[in-house]
Amino acid sequence: MNLLLNKNIQKYFLTKNTKITCDEKVDLVLSPQFYWIRIFNIPVSNCTQALKLMNNLFEDILPLNESFSYHIIKLEDKKFLCFAFNNDTILKYIKLSTLTLSQVNTVYFAQTQMKNYTNFTIDKTTFIYKNDILIKIHPNLCEKPQILKNNLNNLNIKNDANENKIHMKFYSNAINTKYIYTLSIILFIIIFINISKYISYSNEIKNLNEQTYELIQTYNIPKTKLQMNSILNNMQDKVKKNKDFRKILSYVLDFNKKNHTKIEKIVFKNKKLILILSNINWLKFKKYIEKKYTIISKKQTNKLLEIELKI
Repeated sequence: MNLLLNKNIQKYFLTKNTKITCDEKVDLVLSPQFYWIRIFNIPVSNCTQALKLMNNLFEDILPLNESFSYHIIKLEDKKFLCFAFNNDTILKYIKLSTLTLSQVNTVYFAQTQMKNYTNFTIDKTTFIYKNDILIKIHPNLCEKPQILKNNLNNLNIKNDANENKIHMKFYSNAINTKYIYTLSIILFIIIFINISKYISYSNEIKNLNEQTYELIQTYNIPKTKLQMNSILNNMQDKVKKNKDFRKILSYVLDFNKKNHTKIEKIVFKNKKLILILSNINWLKFKKYIEKKYTIISKKQTNKLLEIELKI
């Protein structure tokens, strides 16, 4: 009798020898090879309270240095059917059966699912209920066990109560712990490096700010870019004026050398050059100067000639 509600979901009995060829979703019934089972009388009222005691109650039979999960079914008042299982081991044998973890729909213990069979053999492995507990035994210790296939869909198995479903984690705790530990170390190193760089950069910035302040105080440097630009523009203007002055003065002196003119006085003011000359041929000077510059005014006083040029 197939009791599955979804006909697309196949149900298989999983042993450590099982190989399953199936592309559909599956429900798995776990052989007693994958779990430890005990009945405990515990002075608590429910499974949640009982779960807190499982580590202590199973410690004398479970292998050391392994991580275990627990499943509890309440049989009667203060009496519980308790299971211990290694999540990673079950995942390992699911993969070895050629199933993928994404195919697994629900997982059950054979203890709760196979009660319609007193004894049976699946995948050359024999099981028997003894004192209501399903155990694996040597085939020679069981007379005429029923030979079953690991596909249980067409078998008369126990109805699937929700309380009998196992809540498994479909990833490896060991692998995840390893990678989480490694990732934590890497993140710690990255954070440490970034903090170190931040502290280093902060110190460099602080030193640069102190050096900048010292330079500003020592050399009276403007504190803002606007002030600096204003000073720079002013200096550039002065440089241009001096350059223009030297250029026109050189031009005038060149005339004087060739014509033996005497310069009595030179005044540079407001982009104008004022010359007071003696012993000068005015027409010849005028023709020479106006090749490059403009004569603003000319004034004759006795033997002196005052000329104003535009730079």
